[in-house]
Amino acid sequence: MASNDHISDADLEAMTLASWQAAMRFWSNPSIPSPTIVTNISGIQKLGEIGKTLQEEYAFMKYPEFQVYINAQKIASLPMDKRTALEAICKHEIGHRFNPYDTVTMLLLQHNAKKALGKKSSLSHSVVNLFCDTDINTACVKQKDMTIPQVYKTLSGLKEQSENPLWRVYMKSKELLWKQSLLPTETKMPPLEEQAAQRIAQLFTKGSLNMNNWLDDIGTYATIIGPFLTEETKGAANMLDGSTTTIEIDESEKKAVAKEIARRISKQGADGIPTNPRALEEYKEVASSIGLGAEVLADAWYYDTLANNFTVAFAKQPFSAQRKMPDQLCRWNPSDAVGSLDVQHSIQTGGILIPSLTTKRWESASESYDDQKERKPNLKILLDSSGSMPDPTKVISLPVLAGNVALKHASPYIVRVINYWDSTQSSERKCSVAKGQQVLLGYHPRGGTVFPIKEFLDDVAYDPQHCLIITDTFLSNLEATAKAIETFKRRHTKNYVTIYAITDIPDSERLKQAGATCIHDTTTNIFKHVLGEAERIYRR
Repeated sequence: MASNDHISDADLEAMTLASWQAAMRFWSNPSIPSPTIVTNISGIQKLGEIGKTLQEEYAFMKYPEFQVYINAQKIASLPMDKRTALEAICKHEIGHRFNPYDTVTMLLLQHNAKKALGKKSSLSHSVVNLFCDTDINTACVKQKDMTIPQVYKTLSGLKEQSENPLWRVYMKSKELLWKQSLLPTETKMPPLEEQAAQRIAQLFTKGSLNMNNWLDDIGTYATIIGPFLTEETKGAANMLDGSTTTIEIDESEKKAVAKEIARRISKQGADGIPTNPRALEEYKEVASSIGLGAEVLADAWYYDTLANNFTVAFAKQPFSAQRKMPDQLCRWNPSDAVGSLDVQHSIQTGGILIPSLTTKRWESASESYDDQKERKPNLKILLDSSGSMPDPTKVISLPVLAGNVALKHASPYIVRVINYWDSTQSSERKCSVAKGQQVLLGYHPRGGTVFPIKEFLDDVAYDPQHCLIITDTFLSNLEATAKAIETFKRRHTKNYVTIYAITDIPDSERLKQAGATCIHDTTTNIFKHVLGEAERIYRR
């Protein structure tokens, strides 16, 4: 049916619905809501704010619910067969279920596009739209669809598009990708436009709808197409739809979205430790785009989310029971019980099982509890926040992350958290995990390192205590600190002090003599030590 043929609203709606059903079959019937179809201006007005957006578009998909809105009247006005146009637009919109796939991916794509665009960062939505559309439409063409190329060829024949450099680059890249003629034969392109189109086409030859490539490729794409994108030319970016410009996240969903953003941006290694040094900065940028609130809240959310990855729940054991805990790894000999051989660990460390040479077992110790209720030491964390420590609001601070992990393991055994430099910041006694996390985020770039003796010795009523101290440098009051540790240890036989030092502490032997356990290591290994100690002491 040609575009100038008269068609009633009812027939247009029926034709659109039939096109939708055909498009759903094309995509193997993904799970998305039925479309909202508008056939006249009255229907657009009834949609309120959404209608205002739809009036300028052929269609769009609204995230995160994947609801598609179709302006059938506008589609039918294209100078081509109505059914072909409707089916093409429907196929395209359903394709947005697979790219950008979900809200978090969309936010990260926009974030990476902003970084690549620089001064044109406000146009990131248009870049993401062009990128996603190309990926979706290329996937359709690979499945022998011919309706989408026909729509683009029709649009390219419009005078306003032939004069748009962005549209010329966009269409030429599709011609190269799809090996089809889309631009009018008389179209002339400057060499820079030709080169950009070739680079874009090459970018999409790796495969369609492969989200493993998107976050890297979007930056490259933005760099290539950015020079042709302006406020005047960006209309070409939304010719088929405005799907990637419509994101609404419910307040109830923001925490879950923030958690997933943190996980993906941190790029955690096999051991779970973040590998992206700019992760915190990037997280805050993305989080602010969905209104997570104040910057300090975003910082706290980031560390809290990462700490959750290291929180292990253990089965509770009965009170007054004897419990065994692995203390050290020993050689397994043929005379030992077969059941004590740790086969997996032996193979991982030795590569092959050779009795008495590569075979290992765990030597365990038993602890008995006569009390009706097992008593665990209360936790006090003292974190050095002087200028020589990493700023936890700029980069991922493993000492701060270690403190977060310890807090989560030790709840509800937290006495308080103390942030020290040449002064102190402290949480209230018996603080919540959230309050403790806020204190851990303190940073004082011009501060020295004076250990807080008074705060350390306070809280006698909460003995036995395990004091976890994380520092990276020389303590200016080392002798006073050593005497305070001696006092602390005499106060209760189950009081413990563990000092984690990122750099070697001069005269650390004095602190050991006072009764502290001193561990000098890299920040990564210190983090692992804290995690292991928290699990050992506060395992459920």
